[in-house]
Amino acid sequence: ATARTTAPNVAGPWEATALVQWRRAESLNVRGLDPAAALASADQAARKAIELSPQSAEGHHALGGSLMVAALNSAAHGGDPELLLAQAIDHLERAATIEDGNPVIADDLGFAYDRRARYHLGLGLDPRDDLEKALTQYEQALVLSPGYANAHNNSGIAYLRRALWEHRSGLDPVPALDLAESTFRQALDINPRYAYAWINLGTCLRIRAQALLTQGTDPEPILARGRQAFDTGIPINPTLAYAHKERAILELVAAQAAIDQGKASRDSLTRAAAAIRVALDGNPSSSDAWQTSAEVHRLKATALRNTGSPARREVARGLAEAERALELNPASWQAMITSAALHLLRQPRATAEACELLDAAVSANPLAKHDAAPLRRECEGDQ
Repeated sequence: ATARTTAPNVAGPWEATALVQWRRAESLNVRGLDPAAALASADQAARKAIELSPQSAEGHHALGGSLMVAALNSAAHGGDPELLLAQAIDHLERAATIEDGNPVIADDLGFAYDRRARYHLGLGLDPRDDLEKALTQYEQALVLSPGYANAHNNSGIAYLRRALWEHRSGLDPVPALDLAESTFRQALDINPRYAYAWINLGTCLRIRAQALLTQGTDPEPILARGRQAFDTGIPINPTLAYAHKERAILELVAAQAAIDQGKASRDSLTRAAAAIRVALDGNPSSSDAWQTSAEVHRLKATALRNTGSPARREVARGLAEAERALELNPASWQAMITSAALHLLRQPRATAEACELLDAAVSANPLAKHDAAPLRRECEGDQ
C-alpha cells in the first residue's frame, strides 16, 4: 500500500510572518508609535501567502488585520480610512468563509465592523448597521468559545458606541450602557487581570456619569465606581496611553459637576492634569490627548473666572493645546468645540472666532450639534 502524504503548506512561513508583523503593528499603533514598517512587512508577507495559496485563511486574516491597523492610523491623523476598512472587512470575511468556526477570525471581523462604525460615528453617520454586524460576529465567536474574554470585551465596546450615538441623537443611552457594563464585567469574570476591559468599564461608567450630569443628577457615585475601574486596570498595564487619557476625562466630568454645584474642583482638575500628562508622555502624537489637555485648561479657567481670579494664562495654554490637537487631526470636531469654548473665555471675548469653530465642528460631524448647543446659545447671546 502506498502511504498518504500531506502536501507541505508552502504558504505557512509567510502566514506566520504576516501574523507576527500585524500584531506588532497593532501594538505599536496602540502605544502611539509608528507602525509603518511592521505594516509593510505584514502586508507583503500576507499577500505572498495568498499568492502561494489563495485559500490561505491566515493570509487573508493577517492582511485584513493589517489593513485595519492602517485604517486606524490614517483616521487618527485626519485621513479617510473608508477604503482601507472596506478592504480589511473583505479579507476578514474571506478568512471567515475559508475557516468557518475560528473564534479569533470571527472576533477580528467583528472588530473591523466596529472600527468602521466608530469612523462613521465620528462623521455623524448612523453606526448601528455596522454595530449589529459586529455584535453578530462576537456572538458567533462566543458560541465557538464561550470563555473568550476578548469577544465579551469587544461586545461591550459595540454597545458603548451605540450608547454614544443614542446620547448625541437625543435618545436614551441607558439600555445600551447597561449592556456594555454587563459584557465588560463578563470579560472580567473570565480574566480579572484584563486591563483593556477594566479601562473600558471605567469609560462606560464615565459616559453614564456624563448622561446623569446633563440631567442634573449628581454623578459622583458613578464616578467613584469609574475611578475604581481605572485604578484597577491601569496598574495592570500602565503603558496604555489612552487609559490615562480616559481617566483624565472622568476627572473632568467630576470637575464640571463640582463647578455646576458651586463646589471646589481643584482636586479633580489636579488629578485630570496628572493623568493627561502621563497620556501625552506615552503618546505625544495623540490629537485626542491634546484636546483633553486643552479641556483641563478650559475648566481651570472657568473655575478661576467663577472666583474672580485672572484666567488669561489658562485660556492661552488651552488654546495652544487645542490648536496642537487640530494640527494632528484637522477633522477633530471635539478640539474645535474646546477651542470655541476657550475663545468665549477670552477677555475680550472672541465671539466671532467661537461661532466659526462651532460651525466647523457641526460641519465635520452633525452630531456635534448636541455638544455645541450650550456654546451656540452663548455665542448668539453675544451677537
